[in-house]
Amino acid sequence: MIPVGVSPDRFVLPENEIIENCKSGIEIKCPYTLANHIRTFDTNSIPDEYLLQIDAQIYACDFDYIDFVSYHPLLTATGFEYIEIRRERTPARMQHIENITGRFIDRIINLEKKLRCVL
Repeated sequence: MIPVGVSPDRFVLPENEIIENCKSGIEIKCPYTLANHIRTFDTNSIPDEYLLQIDAQIYACDFDYIDFVSYHPLLTATGFEYIEIRRERTPARMQHIENITGRFIDRIINLEKKLRCVL
């Protein structure tokens, strides 16, 4: 596993468990626009711009899934203020994260070598 730094909004632990046994987390977004929140509600899908972030969290934390939550305060007490959508771990997604992370690390190493030559 390639080291990746992430910060899920919450770890979900079964009662009386320790953090090492945590197998799920929560990612919460409060969209800037009401339209973006409603779009998430209408499509019942996680917006594309968050998928890579969530998959990286699943990968780095060795989670089975992340529950994505979209919340908008203007809809409080309407029944539409939040929606929760589960994103499950899949081997293909985890391989994708490992591949792009490895490429990124290679680019950083090459950049460092070039900079050391200049300095």
